Amino acid sequence: MDFLSTLVVVFLILVSSTQGAHHDKLFKKINTDGPVCFKAKGDQPAVITYKGHERVLNGIKLVHVSGKLSYDGRTKNFFGCGKRDHFNIFITDVIDNVVFPRKDIVKVMAFPRMHVYVRSEGCNDPGIVGCGQARMIVNGVDYAPGGRGFQVVVLDAMEGKILGTRRFDSYGQRSEALKAYHYLRSVKGHKIVLVAIADEAWDHGSHFPIDRELIRLGAKGPIIRQYRSSLALIGYAGRKRPHWMRFGQNPPSKGPTTVNSNIPIIPGGKGKSYWYEMTNRDCTSKTMLFADVSRPFLLSRNQQLKVWYGEDLDDVNEMGNAGRACVDVYAWLA
Repeated sequence: MDFLSTLVVVFLILVSSTQGAHHDKLFKKINTDGPVCFKAKGDQPAVITYKGHERVLNGIKLVHVSGKLSYDGRTKNFFGCGKRDHFNIFITDVIDNVVFPRKDIVKVMAFPRMHVYVRSEGCNDPGIVGCGQARMIVNGVDYAPGGRGFQVVVLDAMEGKILGTRRFDSYGQRSEALKAYHYLRSVKGHKIVLVAIADEAWDHGSHFPIDRELIRLGAKGPIIRQYRSSLALIGYAGRKRPHWMRFGQNPPSKGPTTVNSNIPIIPGGKGKSYWYEMTNRDCTSKTMLFADVSRPFLLSRNQQLKVWYGEDLDDVNEMGNAGRACVDVYAWLA
């Protein structure tokens, strides 16, 4: 560790244990119009406009005021702290260049992926056995329920667990087509949805807006609703459109249709995000301290700074994120 890095670490340790008047003199509050708030997803950072004279910014302190953040939709704390007390909060300038923390303390955390393969066979497709079947393989295991019609497998998008498997014979019975429509319509939120046609599904299926629900889940319209056509979907039931979604379809006799994808267990982007540890801070802490005297940042009057949840800044793995936090922002100015 070089001299300046050592100095930064010593500074953070000293400030972490400092109370009272000295602390107040070292940091100056710069959010003059009340607490600023940011969210864990949706491109919603907190924005602070600096109103003072031009100074060198050596450090930032965030003091939690209200709200909580979550990196997985379940584990909530003041700053959306992750596993092993890692943090994902970043301070940027107005064009989203990172000012804090220092690059050398940030680590890339990659997430495991699961391989998904979906195959659909229409009854008239060449090279098939019998009148066609479906395959819905997740990490080597076929979860397709079997039988004619629409086959559906739903997985938890955070952990990859199977939440349910269903089959609807919408060729044989009109009531099954209605059930298929209502079931697909009911699947919402942070879920992976696999859909495949085996044999035939549109004889009664075309009487209901099943195609509309397939498009909502990630299929690209218009949907081919022909007798014995094939269709395969790796979709998502949330609002966003993750990069790993796949869809394919073919008219009768032009299939089979296959799609496959490698899905991060925490989906939403490149399958990795950037986290760091902070001296004397853990997931119960209500303050965060940043400093970098080795790389001075000139802060001008009316210049804006942003407080981001890192996965929201990078548009990665944010689909499971949740929450809103409000903070006061203090600056160490020289």
